This record gives sequence, structure tokens and C-alpha cells, in this order.
Amino acid sequence: MIQVIVGLNTRREPAKIYDETITTPRMVLDESGIDYAAGNLSLDASPLRHGEIDKTFAELGKTGGTSYLMCIVKGDNAA
Repeated sequence: MIQVIVGLNTRREPAKIYDETITTPRMVLDESGIDYAAGNLSLDASPLRHGEIDKTFAELGKTGGTSYLMCIVKGDNAA
């Protein structure tokens, strides 16, 4: 089991426990209602590359402990 804290750069959800062998980052983001298309995804401060959103946490090397799944949305630049 893995504990995942998911959020945006402005808010975080409370940690939840998942089975790392069947759960993917996309499943966690969808469950939390986070629009991941609007930003850059990172797992424990490492960017998720194309296709990794559908790999299980175990396939991403995350087994046990706590992981942070964050969607960082870049705001508009003011000029």
C-alpha cells in the first residue's frame, strides 16, 4: 500500500491509501477532481513523462511510504 498526497500548487487533498500495484496517477487525479490537462504533473518532484500517467505506482518505482502527486498550473504572466 502507498499513501498519496495529491494537489495543485494552491491546495492539497488529505492523504489517501491506495494499492500501488493497481492504482495509476490518472485514477488518483480523477478521483480527486483535478484537471491534470491544465498543468505539469510531478510525482515526488519528478516530472511525469508522456504515458507515465497510466502506469501503476509500482511500475513508477513507488512502493510503500508516502508520495506527492502534484499538478502545477502556471498562471498568466502580467505585462
